[in-house]
Amino acid sequence: MTEAMICPGSEKTEVIILTLSFAEASLTVTPVGEDIHILFSGGDRPHIGCTVMAVPRESLTGDGSISVTSSVMNLTGHKDEAVCRELAEAWCRKTGSVTVCTGGFHVDNITAEQIGELMEAIGQIVHR
Repeated sequence: MTEAMICPGSEKTEVIILTLSFAEASLTVTPVGEDIHILFSGGDRPHIGCTVMAVPRESLTGDGSISVTSSVMNLTGHKDEAVCRELAEAWCRKTGSVTVCTGGFHVDNITAEQIGELMEAIGQIVHR
């Protein structure tokens, strides 16, 4: 698995490839001015199943930390929100930038274990 984190203000697009035991997924992270766009795709039939926009704000705890407010547009019947939300919110929290994640991942007859493997790989990228 290859990993990277993009910083606001950078003009370089980063492509992160996740090699899973059952499929491959990619994250294309593109700066858009001070904002960030992430395209998540993979599996047998990449598609657009969800878009999440994460906006940074001061935490309501009053401790000065960054929290996130997210808006979600999900295609009916698609389960891509979990991954897109995780990516958008984590990048937003780490960078303080508005972050949009769009994408979809499809594997026929995917198992709970395979979904867990995908989510663990995503977690390794965003929580390091």
